[in-house]
Amino acid sequence: MPTSRRRKNGIIKKQAKNRRQSNADIIEAVTNCLQAYKSIYILNFDCIRSSIMKELRNNWKDSRFFFGKNKVMRYVLGKTEEEEPYKGLHQLAPFLSGNIGVLFTSRTRDQVHDFFDNFIVNEYPRIGSRAPRDVVLNAGPVDIPVELEPRLRELGLPIQVQNNEIFLTSDVPLFQENSVISRESAKILETLCMPILEARVEIVAEWDSEFGFSANER
Repeated sequence: MPTSRRRKNGIIKKQAKNRRQSNADIIEAVTNCLQAYKSIYILNFDCIRSSIMKELRNNWKDSRFFFGKNKVMRYVLGKTEEEEPYKGLHQLAPFLSGNIGVLFTSRTRDQVHDFFDNFIVNEYPRIGSRAPRDVVLNAGPVDIPVELEPRLRELGLPIQVQNNEIFLTSDVPLFQENSVISRESAKILETLCMPILEARVEIVAEWDSEFGFSANER
């Protein structure tokens, strides 16, 4: 039975109320962070995945990350000099768009830059993304449990089992650099435990309560 207009309006109002409450919570949290931490860093991600966010939060338990909600973040930090709560904060606004994260911390600038300059997470490519390089599966033993043999056959790989070990019987060109990664290729990489991407995080802009604003010119 189709949803009645009254019920649909009720659902829409409830969703709007939840969004307002969520935004209010973020505004309060960001405002508290402005008072608790001395520096803000805008971080650009090659890709934002739960594994990356989890690792970052584990390494920065003395700090606070925000992912998404860029519009709300611009509102709190200010888009003009008249709106900014602290001098220079509004200069961060142009960088608050796209796949970015915001880090509030009191660690030194050298500590922050050293960490992210060396931060690399191995990831699997997304279906439909572009391959970063050529990948060829070489003939020979495959270092995965033999129980996964049926899955590899379903994915079309030329395999055989000898002495309870899986072997590729011939080389398999999986994809070429810059080609579109198919669903099958992505599943093969995950099944073979081959994360071919190196996900990095770049500091694109920063603000410090003592030194003010600066942008990364790299």
